Amino acid sequence: MSAVLRVESMSKRFGERIALAGVSFSLRRGEFVGLLGPSGAGKSTLFRCIAGLERADSGNALLGEQVLSPLHRHGGGRIAMVFQQFALVDRLSVLDNVLAGRLGAVPAWRGVLRRFSHEDRMLAMRCLERVSMLDYAQQRADRLSGGQKQRVAIARALAQKPDVILADEPIASLDPTLAGGILDLLRSIAKSSDVAVICSLHQLSFAREYSDRVIGIRAGEIVLDCDASSLDDEAAKRLYRLNATE
Repeated sequence: MSAVLRVESMSKRFGERIALAGVSFSLRRGEFVGLLGPSGAGKSTLFRCIAGLERADSGNALLGEQVLSPLHRHGGGRIAMVFQQFALVDRLSVLDNVLAGRLGAVPAWRGVLRRFSHEDRMLAMRCLERVSMLDYAQQRADRLSGGQKQRVAIARALAQKPDVILADEPIASLDPTLAGGILDLLRSIAKSSDVAVICSLHQLSFAREYSDRVIGIRAGEIVLDCDASSLDDEAAKRLYRLNATE
């Protein structure tokens, strides 16, 4: 199967610090990929450069044949992000937060006035049903638990009708029981919706259990790319070996 997303020789510096050093990999539809690496390895920077939230110094991310850049943020909605801290608007309803996923597909004035079409509203409701949050559609986001907020954030990502979901440490703020449910949901979405999901994680056990494939990044470089079943203790030790610059 051909790649839906290709990252080619992507590099990024912040002053003297190298955040990414020629990173290359590809993702296929329906694939759930775990992105591993120590803190400061470059995982979040990689996601932000792919999504167009940061400009890479060199290299490209391609969605199909389209080169992504800050001028084409999120590939016209085809790349969606899920964040560690949910990034919901607390004072808005759950439904309105999910409808924010349609902002890139409607005229700006409709987004500002929250005048979404019937089709967009029905899509948002289906996305909420997909993450088991339909009963909370009219509730304010600030009344939800952490696990519920992350489910709404995933529904918002689905409302973009994405080809790729970038999940940046989506379980870091959740307890292990809720974390497993969120990873189950993301993996199920990858398989049932034919979406490529790449999810940054810190826990090796979760990466082995939920991922089809694991990419390891250390000091801005990819140091492993293998089937999750091949992620043995030796590979993990190489990945998490820290030095004075990390």
